Amino acid sequence: MESTLPVIEVVTFRANAKCLGDPGLFKEVRDMAAATTTVNTMYWGRSVEVPSVFFWLLLWDSLAQSKMREGTASHAELVSRLDALVDDPSRKRVYHIHFPEHPPLSCIEAPVTMFILADLRDIQYVDMWNRLAGSLVSNFNAVSAKGHLDGVCANPLEDAQVVVILSAWESIELHLKFGTEECHQKVIQEIEEFITYLKDLHMHHVHFEQHA
Repeated sequence: MESTLPVIEVVTFRANAKCLGDPGLFKEVRDMAAATTTVNTMYWGRSVEVPSVFFWLLLWDSLAQSKMREGTASHAELVSRLDALVDDPSRKRVYHIHFPEHPPLSCIEAPVTMFILADLRDIQYVDMWNRLAGSLVSNFNAVSAKGHLDGVCANPLEDAQVVVILSAWESIELHLKFGTEECHQKVIQEIEEFITYLKDLHMHHVHFEQHA
């Protein structure tokens, strides 16, 4: 059952001037989550390319563990305090994701993580994507790309048309060099095929930090 699956709650948003001007404000929100919930651990980071884009990962033993705090006064206050730091709360994204390899710490704790958030154009492409994902991951691992450490992908439990990919790299420079060699071309072709199924795609390099 979904309720018993271990999940990562992914929260991503564009910070407003208030948040960017005082980094301590978002830490206070994370501190509140740590103090008022049973979350196991948390990670957070900002986009290297667009520093106003924030990522917050909360690791839960189960979906039910995450959901049980909803409806409480403390959760309402936490959401209110977070939304006060968000440029447009209506565009904030919150998903619960069960990765096959839970938790994918090799991706989260890597020197740099390529965080990919994609929206499929139609529900009919979900099965196609799932087949392509298996082939893509297999071929990616087969070419042993220099600097690539690990990778996972999954659909959020809330929306099968969304795809979240975490790709771990030793450095941004090595990631950007990927695709320049002939042996990488099959992977590049599959990535290009994947893009044809999308209506929206966001890609960010992120240095995640564990909340302390």
